[in-house]
Amino acid sequence: MILKESIIIKEEISAKLETVTYIIFYKEFCKNYSFIKTEKSSMILSGLFLHLAFESLVSYYIRLFINTAYSHKEEGIKTLWTNVFELGKFDKKMTFLKDTLIKSDPQALKDLNKISSFYRGKLSPFRNKVVHGHEISETTSSTGFFAKSKLAELVSEANIILMHKEFLVCVNIFLNLFNKAIVPDGINLSQNFIKDDMIVKPIKGLEDIYNNSIYGKS
Repeated sequence: MILKESIIIKEEISAKLETVTYIIFYKEFCKNYSFIKTEKSSMILSGLFLHLAFESLVSYYIRLFINTAYSHKEEGIKTLWTNVFELGKFDKKMTFLKDTLIKSDPQALKDLNKISSFYRGKLSPFRNKVVHGHEISETTSSTGFFAKSKLAELVSEANIILMHKEFLVCVNIFLNLFNKAIVPDGINLSQNFIKDDMIVKPIKGLEDIYNNSIYGKS
């Protein structure tokens, strides 16, 4: 007589409590952005927090896509991102997107270049000059000569407003790149994962944070 033993396995149900850092950074940007007309320190902090928000958002959504689409297949991609690119410089992350995750076409390449150009041309110079202790100074001579330091030129209401406008444009461009993301064979993502979780919800979330901070609704 053979006794067959039946084993009942109960799946563990867990709830993940996650703090998403780009949201924290963007809230801090908005808090300081409200005072850029009157406070020099708020101009500096808003620029720094915008830099942090952008880089954190880019890393978060690449990681979210990989953890969703590559969780069971082609785990080498996940390992490559985690061990090599995630903690690397921003340009390395753009290279990872171009070479590994996004289908190659002229528009995608143009979009990636626009994102990199914004980061290298606007966010990175601002951050580097601030954290490396560059002075914010204006010089006027008796002969009428007037000059600003490089950082003083960046720490201005007009520049912070422009950086924020370009930030929103580049966030939109970056998130919409996932419409061209490469999904491993045999993996069927939820119909609305790309549209809602990767594009609509984060853009709407940033809009809500901005509106609440500016109009004092939060």
